[in-house]
Amino acid sequence: PPSDMSLLASASRRLACSRDLAWRASHLSGGLDIQAVEIPEVMPPSSYAVQVPLISDSEEFRVLCLGRMAEHKGLNEIIHAARRSIEENFNLVIYCLGAELRHFPVDLQLSGRIVAMGGYSQGDLNPLVCEIRPHLAWLPFRAPETYSFTLSECLLQGLPILTTKVGAIPERLRDRPATWLLEPKASSEQHYAMLKTLR
Repeated sequence: PPSDMSLLASASRRLACSRDLAWRASHLSGGLDIQAVEIPEVMPPSSYAVQVPLISDSEEFRVLCLGRMAEHKGLNEIIHAARRSIEENFNLVIYCLGAELRHFPVDLQLSGRIVAMGGYSQGDLNPLVCEIRPHLAWLPFRAPETYSFTLSECLLQGLPILTTKVGAIPERLRDRPATWLLEPKASSEQHYAMLKTLR
């Protein structure tokens, strides 16, 4: 059977879901022409207005981390922020929707600084976000995202977003208000400092 590369080379059209992915695929394939196209979505995320919630001086800063947890998704940054918030008595609660309890140290769960909420069905997402009432969505990605449907969900919720400038993320968030992008090599402490600044 033909190799994946020969299939790619013989294709009449080669499409990628972001400019970043098109560039990476072209580079890895030895220079094949790969076109970036916009993914058709039933509800285009870019058309949803940002809703910036008010927060009182005494209120906890509620941060939503959406999707499955792993090191390349920023798991260590989340744990670091929770620990530092305890050390500094910074009133931060990180709601991890899509993450399981096993991802987080028991002491952080008991502290209430991290709330691991497990998986969710698509139909339950909006009611859950409304229940949490997050002030910010935080996606501390460490590896390039080819598109990120998790980001799409945050956009559809109209949440302010803090994330990392990797993969397709910068092009998808270009010119969006209430949106902050950290450099890919930003340390865990820099992520935490940005959370404090945004609070």
